[in-house]
Amino acid sequence: MPTAPSSSTRRTYTAICTQLDELRALARQPDLAPVRAEEVSGWSVGEHLQHLLLSDRTILVTFDKLLDGKSTSSSGGPTAAGRFILTSGYIPRGKGTAPKAVVPGTLSPDEIASGFEEVKTRFEELEPRLGEIQASRATFRHPLLGDFNPRQWLKFVKIHHRHHTKIIRDIGKAAAREAA
Repeated sequence: MPTAPSSSTRRTYTAICTQLDELRALARQPDLAPVRAEEVSGWSVGEHLQHLLLSDRTILVTFDKLLDGKSTSSSGGPTAAGRFILTSGYIPRGKGTAPKAVVPGTLSPDEIASGFEEVKTRFEELEPRLGEIQASRATFRHPLLGDFNPRQWLKFVKIHHRHHTKIIRDIGKAAAREAA
C-alpha cells in the first residue's frame, strides 16, 4: 500500500502546480518573449520560459525513471551546491551555467505555451504518486548539483521555478523603466 505523502511534500507539489499556472500564463503572452534587460539577465523572458520548459520535461523523464526503478545513478547525494540550494531554497543568480540539454534554442512562443500545457498535465499525473516520491530513496544525477532522490527533485523544481520567475519579473520591471 502506498505511503501517504507528508504535508511538506503535498505543499511542494501544490506550489509547483501554482507556479506552472503562472508560467503558462506568461507563455501565452507572446509579446513578452523577446523582452530582455541585459542588466538583469543575458536571456530574454522567452528564453527563461524555454529553459524552464526544457528542464521540466527532463525532470519529468527523471521522475519516470526513478519511480519505475530505472535509475542508474549512484547514491552519492547532492554536491555542496546542491545541498545549499535544497536547504536554503535559493539559487544564487549568475553563479551557475545551465546544462547543455536545457539551454534555450529556437522554440516559438506558441510551442512554449503548448509545452507548458503538456508539462502541467504530466505533473498532475504525478499527484497519485506523491507517496512514492516521498518514500523512494533511488537517486538520479543532476549534471551540476549531484544525486537527488525524487523528493529532492520535487523540491528543486519548486526552487528552480521560483528562481526564474523572479528573474522574469525583474526583466519586466527593468524593461518598463527603460520604456518610460
